Amino acid sequence: STINDWFSQICPDNDSRTHLDEMRQMVMAAYMNTGNVLNYDVKAHCKDGSIRYLACSHLTNGEQHVDIIVDMTEREQLQQQLIRNEKLEAVGVLAAGIAHNFNNALTGVMGFISFARKFLDTTHRSHGYLLSAEQATNRAAGLASQLLTFAKGGALSKKPASVVQLVEEAVCLATSGSRVVSHLDMPSSLHHVLIDENQICQAFSCICINAVQAMPDGGTLTVRGRNVFTADEKLPVPNEGNYVELSFEDQGCGIPEEHRDKVFLPYFTTKALVGTGLGLATAYSIITKHGGTLLFDSRIGAGTVFTLYLPAIIGSAAMQATEEIKKIWQEPILPSQSGILVLDDEEIIREFAREVLEDNGYRVKTCETGEEALALYQQSIASGSPFLAAILDLTIPGGGIDGKETAQQILACDPAARLIVSSGYSNEAVMQNYAAYGFCAAVTKPYQADELPRVLGQLRGSAG
Repeated sequence: STINDWFSQICPDNDSRTHLDEMRQMVMAAYMNTGNVLNYDVKAHCKDGSIRYLACSHLTNGEQHVDIIVDMTEREQLQQQLIRNEKLEAVGVLAAGIAHNFNNALTGVMGFISFARKFLDTTHRSHGYLLSAEQATNRAAGLASQLLTFAKGGALSKKPASVVQLVEEAVCLATSGSRVVSHLDMPSSLHHVLIDENQICQAFSCICINAVQAMPDGGTLTVRGRNVFTADEKLPVPNEGNYVELSFEDQGCGIPEEHRDKVFLPYFTTKALVGTGLGLATAYSIITKHGGTLLFDSRIGAGTVFTLYLPAIIGSAAMQATEEIKKIWQEPILPSQSGILVLDDEEIIREFAREVLEDNGYRVKTCETGEEALALYQQSIASGSPFLAAILDLTIPGGGIDGKETAQQILACDPAARLIVSSGYSNEAVMQNYAAYGFCAAVTKPYQADELPRVLGQLRGSAG
């Protein structure tokens, strides 16, 4: 029959065809015996290589047979996206915790290595070994930072910007030194978007690098941009409004069917020698947290197109600007005020900070809870010898007050307190906009032995 011929075309492989025939016979039998209409799903292979998801049912009335077919592709894609988001959110929470603990451990390792190297002459045999260990630790810290960006998407510092230059920079960087050439179709009329430029640039770079790696023998990376509006066309976006659409098209071998549901999962990669598996997962996380969407279409032997949508801003909204809050200390820091308070829940970090700061002439008090830090700071004020500064870890487990709350309580009793925030969560809002929370500096873990003295020296210089 005509419908069977059509089904044989959209399900070309034998296994799919056999399964479909069995489902249709079961549905027909159920209808003949009970009169119940049953649905069955069909994954259709189109002539252009795309996949459509169909919901089918069958009715029989005497000699008449009626097949009802509804295209459910958009609903299926939305459902898959929701499942993907839930998986990434769960993995992200785990990844963020692991990266934070990893950064704490690296702070002790990197710190003591860099501290030990200070006591060795460059001609000492151990100096080179320590330098290599320090460099390896830096690479590990970079991986932890990338994991945090994937997990949390970063604390976004948004401002109106054009994506044209960011795309050009990402494409140029990714194709440099490769056999891939680029073609950009980026009209100057593209709307501005409200973005964190560093984050979005990283997302673009991840997509472009993935495209270049898919074409080891060369090819063309084509990037197109256009303004789109949900009232004019149906878009796979979370909200109505104006968007900027960017498509990144490569001429690689395409993504096999069995890999397509894993493309945005962290640490999934088919490029074991050159990839970490975090690139596309990071890009997906960044685009999603900007209120956008990232999806792809791939055909075996014909390449892959990654398409993303970012909410556009038009008119006066594009000209809005934000002011950064800055904290200025008027009173000079006296040399006698050399006491430093260090709050951190990790013993190895407290010991490292003590060793480094005491070696630089400071008196150091350490503690592991926010309550202890507040009590010690209040005691220093009561004794007439307030701390020169307090270095506060942002995340303190155990249910007590964290570094941010500790800072607020210290500032309540000493508005002139000089507070430094420290955290392994480099993308936290407090770390990126520390002045708005009452801090005068931020130190990201892991840090080297000279970082704390350098920051304290800047405070003395700026206040003096």
